[in-house]
Amino acid sequence: MCGIVGFWGLWSQAILEKMTRLIRYRGPDDIGFYFAPALDRFVGLGMCRLSIIDLHTGHQPIWNEDRTKVIIFNGEIYNYRLLRTSLKAKGHVFTTQTDTEVILHGYEEFGPEVVNRLEGMFAFAIWDDKTKQFFLARDRLGIKPLYYYQAADGSIAFSSEIKSILPLLPHKEINLKSFYHYLLYGFGMRDETLFKEIYQIPPACYMIWEGGKLTLHPYWRLEKQSFQAKSEEDWAEQIRSTLLEAVKSHLVADVPVGITLSGGVDSSSILALMTRATTDSHIHAVTVGYNRPDDEIRFSRIAASPYHIQIHERYFSIEETADHFRKIIYHLEEPIAHAAMGTTYFLSKTVREHLKVVLIGEGSDELFCGYQNNRLFMFPFYLAPRSLIRHYYLRIGTVMPSSEEIESLLQSESLDRQIFREMIHLYDPYFKKGPLEENSLRYQIEIELVAKQLLRIDKLMMAHSVEARVPFLDRAFVELAFSIPFHLKIKNRMEKYIFRKAMEPLLPHEVVYRPKMGKKGTQVLKSPLIEESLLPKFGDLLKAKRIEQRGFFKGKALEKYLSWPLSIMDRVNPVRSRMKPKFILAILAFEIWCQVFLDGKLED
Repeated sequence: MCGIVGFWGLWSQAILEKMTRLIRYRGPDDIGFYFAPALDRFVGLGMCRLSIIDLHTGHQPIWNEDRTKVIIFNGEIYNYRLLRTSLKAKGHVFTTQTDTEVILHGYEEFGPEVVNRLEGMFAFAIWDDKTKQFFLARDRLGIKPLYYYQAADGSIAFSSEIKSILPLLPHKEINLKSFYHYLLYGFGMRDETLFKEIYQIPPACYMIWEGGKLTLHPYWRLEKQSFQAKSEEDWAEQIRSTLLEAVKSHLVADVPVGITLSGGVDSSSILALMTRATTDSHIHAVTVGYNRPDDEIRFSRIAASPYHIQIHERYFSIEETADHFRKIIYHLEEPIAHAAMGTTYFLSKTVREHLKVVLIGEGSDELFCGYQNNRLFMFPFYLAPRSLIRHYYLRIGTVMPSSEEIESLLQSESLDRQIFREMIHLYDPYFKKGPLEENSLRYQIEIELVAKQLLRIDKLMMAHSVEARVPFLDRAFVELAFSIPFHLKIKNRMEKYIFRKAMEPLLPHEVVYRPKMGKKGTQVLKSPLIEESLLPKFGDLLKAKRIEQRGFFKGKALEKYLSWPLSIMDRVNPVRSRMKPKFILAILAFEIWCQVFLDGKLED
């Protein structure tokens, strides 16, 4: 795991080193560079390493045998030992024990096809000095990010994070598409960023740069597979066995691997299988809380009680989120209206006191219908017109104001109605044709999981030099989960029914069937976060004059909208009651983002 940067252009070695050091927290254990003339420009590669595998000889960049190809890599390849054995049998000579070198020799042997042979999370770049070509690739589910920028003269730069590319931009300009997307959905676009001209390589894609031209190639798409399972018991057994294999593969490391534990069924399941997958009797679990009545730490203790593991508990105050809010936004690089960002940040901070690597329970909700808006595909709701289902599905999922409300709050100078309409209907293709329940899960996996959840986890975990591994997003397990019939995912009005059924033999009943804490648990804390932490410190930013100065919103209209008390009907409405605090969070996060990245204000 590390941070990678690179370019081909008229930039200097000093710029390369600056780009790398801007993300040094991603890899504090080692740093490496390659800089050389290439055609009429320069090629540069930089990496900062968090040593996980082959602690002593894993320095990057890494070259092939004849020094014609060189690689920098961020991530983990869980099947690298098998691939290494196969490549050695074909005559490839290895100088390290790393998974990085396996990718490079795999590329020599198979070309771009190598990405289909990799099981893991990855973002990497290979420079071919013979052909003067860059090959960049990102893992199937988008666990690891990879950003890029192409200048008008064809030069290219890329990085694990946006901030490394910013020094190369002629000027910083907001991408209206991503801005509107953020206001409508509460998170940024998957393949673009809030900065004009900085993009992301999409998940399951590789990109080739040659002679100033970029070509993007998808290499995988999630599809239903054929399985022998017929009964609930068959599916439950298949879930247990496949997830166990995923957990086993994710334990590959030359340093201890721990787990973050919330006490919910997802992380608790990973813990239960982890105890079966390893002979290590010193498993470390990390959990955080806020000393509130609905705190989840007590459930973490219940989940851990059957096992002899060491739990590291840490309590933070809700007010501390405001103290670290600017830092959180700096590391996120794009605002997200997600109240768990403080929890993730503090969790990562606590993990780093004990571990470098943890398994996490992310991805299960998207695979097994863990969100309440999936009930719209059950009787009688599925009888409604598709357009109406789409509307409420996204409305319940995003909990953001309507497009009409948002449009009324924007200054005319910052409103491009054509782009705004494009963003409103961006995800219509997921809901127009085919089975709605299947396509809705595809939307959650391909869009929300990547742009809202995985981005937050990668950025805030790596802010404290922590590698987070995601067993639920193992390719084989994802394909299995996607293939399970919908009626087994929600049954008897219970989300994640078949997954809970599969975990019954492994976990206490109260953990398996504990209701999701999404509205009031440690992981969200939306209203307390706003009222007790952010507003006391940043409330002045929501005054009309301050809003107007930024130049995007109508000051008086937005101040009134945010301060107007909820009606009695809104208070009992499950969407409207949560929408206002979330939108306050969204506006505050955006303003702090503007201060950090446009104004350069890194301190309060």
